[in-house]
Amino acid sequence: MANKAIEEAIIGIEEDLPRNLRQLRKDRHFSQKDLADRSEVDIRNISAIERGHRKHVSTKTLAKLAYGLGCRAGDLVRAKQDARSQNKIEPLLDDCILALRTIKAQIQ
Repeated sequence: MANKAIEEAIIGIEEDLPRNLRQLRKDRHFSQKDLADRSEVDIRNISAIERGHRKHVSTKTLAKLAYGLGCRAGDLVRAKQDARSQNKIEPLLDDCILALRTIKAQIQ
């Protein structure tokens, strides 16, 4: 049950990230090159993410993009309120973060 919920959250993130990245960038009147310069993420990666061609984006890249945009990484992956209930996605994101921290601690 939890795995299915996490899988649905990941699919949602994959759908939301390209749209949110593009919208946040445009809201700030940044070109892809502007964002690449500000975030130190290659412009080809930004373009691929926005087009939905990069399904797996590292947390490091998300953090760099968020820094370059002046927002939180969660803003890049968070679903629009009307698209999916925030009350459902927030706990799933928290569970994913906790699971990743646990795995990282076990590896170290």
